[in-house]
Amino acid sequence: VILKVESMAGRSMAVAAVLLASTTVSAFMAPMNLRSTRQAGRVESVKCPAIRGVYPAPARGRLSMQQAAATKMTMGRKSKVPANVRDMMYPPMGQLASVLEEVLQEKMELLPFDLPENMGYVEATYEGDQCAIQNSVWRTKSFRKIHIELATFFNKKGESTGLDVLHCVVFPDPATVGHTVPMFGCDLVCVKSKITAAIVDLSPVSSDKKLSPDYIEAFDRRAGKFTAFSAPRDLPEFGKLIFSDRCQFVRPVDDAEESMFISLCREVLSLHCELADLRLGMVHEKRSVQEAVDGQTYYCEQQSKNDKTRRILNQSFGVEWTDMYMSQVLFDVPTPVPTESVA
Repeated sequence: VILKVESMAGRSMAVAAVLLASTTVSAFMAPMNLRSTRQAGRVESVKCPAIRGVYPAPARGRLSMQQAAATKMTMGRKSKVPANVRDMMYPPMGQLASVLEEVLQEKMELLPFDLPENMGYVEATYEGDQCAIQNSVWRTKSFRKIHIELATFFNKKGESTGLDVLHCVVFPDPATVGHTVPMFGCDLVCVKSKITAAIVDLSPVSSDKKLSPDYIEAFDRRAGKFTAFSAPRDLPEFGKLIFSDRCQFVRPVDDAEESMFISLCREVLSLHCELADLRLGMVHEKRSVQEAVDGQTYYCEQQSKNDKTRRILNQSFGVEWTDMYMSQVLFDVPTPVPTESVA
């Protein structure tokens, strides 16, 4: 969704204004000169492990770069970037990332997913400030891709500027679960230790754009008790085309609501994993598979329509890199079903 922050100050907040204005439940884009760790001379593996350890957020406040104490070399100089970006983030952001990973580890058999080269970890600089972006990606028998992105901004001293972003999308595998399994998506944006926008949804890929009855029943029974937020937000028009009527887009007003949103995400992702896996033993007709492919493709197309995002990326990286990032990392579409098979 298009996210807006009402008041921000300083250079990093100016970057945040551009970044949030161009966010579409998606990426962390800003007019920065980004460089990958591979380009910086530090070897990295862009093949994610089947599951990496779960790293709880610090109990009291965020860590500074110095406290994170994970010194690395970047472009011939030392860059104190934490081994896990979540160590620098507002604690509830890191807690949600850990919760998502815990659910996935408990419910699914996670398999490696190959990211394009130079996309696993990226650093950015802008007028002296820096940004660290971390991508974690897996797949399962039910899900062709599970993507979690974490981003945090910090200054020359290694101190947080107060801007953190979490983004997660789970893409079902049309061939194994058909058209009745929706897309799971969740985003958090934090500015100056306040979560200004939080969204979670199960977005239908069926042609009627409706959740199946078992998803509706499970959501209402298990997740409905975590939806009593006092500051709901309005979706933009394009969001109404792809999000479900159970979508929760809110601004948590206090610690209790932040905790409730984390509980909501835990329950929604848990029921999603369980119901998706139930489809594995079913026979899915080719038309059902094609309907799922078409639905996911439409979802990705709508998310990718933000011209401002593409323009900013083009200016920073060039057209070729931008096309690859948006089409292969953020919103890669599933493989089409051969025309003759659904004729």
